[in-house]
Amino acid sequence: MANTLMEGKKGQDWLNLVLAVCLFISPWIIGFAAETAPAWNAWIVGVVLGAVAVAALAAFAEWEEWVGVVLGL
Repeated sequence: MANTLMEGKKGQDWLNLVLAVCLFISPWIIGFAAETAPAWNAWIVGVVLGAVAVAALAAFAEWEEWVGVVLGL
């Protein structure tokens, strides 16, 4: 049971990594790179979310889930 639960979480972690990359490149794609505050917010949160996703892929820890919640807020 625990093994299948961990396999399902890996898919979510990969999705978090892909979404972090999307968030990072969104200022250029959507066209708000000239707006300083929203662009920096997207870049910083994208990098932090990507780092947490990579850490979650390496080894599961509960704190990684809570960091994702806080970044979402």
